[in-house]
Amino acid sequence: MTALEAVIGLRLEERRAFAVHAGPGAEPERAVAALMARPLGLEGTEGLPGTATYSGDGPLARVVRDCALDPAEALTVVAAVAPEIDEKFGQYYGLLSDRPGVLHLTGEVVRNLCGRTFAGRLAARDLLAAHGRLRGARLLDLQPAETTALAGRVTPHRSLVAFLTGGSVAGGPSADLPVDRMDTVHTLDDIVVPGQVRRQLGAVLERVRHKHTVLEEWGFARKHDGVRGTLVLFHGPPGTGKSMTAAVLGRTVGVPAYRVDVSALVSKYIGETEKNLARLFDWAEEEECFLVFDEADAVFGRRTEVSDARDRYANQEVSYLLQRVERHPGVVVLTTNLLGNLDDAFSRRIDLRVEFPPPGVAERLAIWRGVLPAAVPVAPDIDLVGLAERYQLTGAEIRDAALAAAYAAAANGRTVTTEHLASGIHAAFAKSGRTPPPASG
Repeated sequence: MTALEAVIGLRLEERRAFAVHAGPGAEPERAVAALMARPLGLEGTEGLPGTATYSGDGPLARVVRDCALDPAEALTVVAAVAPEIDEKFGQYYGLLSDRPGVLHLTGEVVRNLCGRTFAGRLAARDLLAAHGRLRGARLLDLQPAETTALAGRVTPHRSLVAFLTGGSVAGGPSADLPVDRMDTVHTLDDIVVPGQVRRQLGAVLERVRHKHTVLEEWGFARKHDGVRGTLVLFHGPPGTGKSMTAAVLGRTVGVPAYRVDVSALVSKYIGETEKNLARLFDWAEEEECFLVFDEADAVFGRRTEVSDARDRYANQEVSYLLQRVERHPGVVVLTTNLLGNLDDAFSRRIDLRVEFPPPGVAERLAIWRGVLPAAVPVAPDIDLVGLAERYQLTGAEIRDAALAAAYAAAANGRTVTTEHLASGIHAAFAKSGRTPPPASG
């Protein structure tokens, strides 16, 4: 918080200098011209900390970098979090307010904190706009929300608090919504895919991180319809990491991912499926999240030739789903093993299409090396290269084989051996109805 305290100190000095030296009608810039040259490690005309200030590894620094916040936005986020760490900042904000009794961050304090010049103060007024980056990305809240930005109390959004504290966002979906949160211990480093796939996943993250810049600041949302959301398709064989990747991407940008229970969404009763879809997307629009439809072909499947009333209503349901996906401002991820079964209208509207191929030898070796925790006792003669070359397994199958081997080792011998892994591998082949290759030599 050192940089924030430096800015607060500078602003208080400026206010004192203005009170002493400024005559009627004088501009604050003239009264504090000498103070502007003081070496407080601040940058630019407004005297704000540069983005290099947030180069650390802490969660708040990550928010600033991942959301590509500019100096004024970054300082505002830090200022909102600061009173939760040290109450003295509330007293500082009272000194920066023109209203008596203020002991918290307000829009007025943000303006006085982030704006030194006339242009800077005008720009600072927009920092807390309802559809601006800070509130639109659910970093900050204005309380009450309907008040003017200058008068409202500025607090960290509960999503930001959850990310900073490593907890989960309070509330979540109601019990009757057919969704389950996809929590994961994995990170991007755990996803083993070819380079082209990794670059495509980076494009998904760019859509989330730079949404406000492209749609609002650069005006694409005002120029084009149907660009607010992102529809992503992950396709490939089972066990290649499609669902895990969706959860990891959400974790990477601090947004929860929810798996939609398609079986509970689709109803045999006419009209009920549309009601379920409406409730789902209404909730998702309010709760920033990734919606993940596993086996999406079950609900996004091709429309059929109409032969009876049921076919007509089924096609209406698909059409309604298409409308809601187009209107949804967030990220929708579809995963499927059957690409050809998706409705053509959905296929045309997919923004990013990522194929997850079966892992090759290099990917399998990387998965084998990463699947066993460091604390697992492993026999020194285990040949992971040989396992990767010989057995064509998916990432999920390698994990299952390693887990089975670990349980077998814990039960008899307490060291994972080649025999334990071989047994786990054979079980993985049997589970998928395949026969493992014969023993070599």
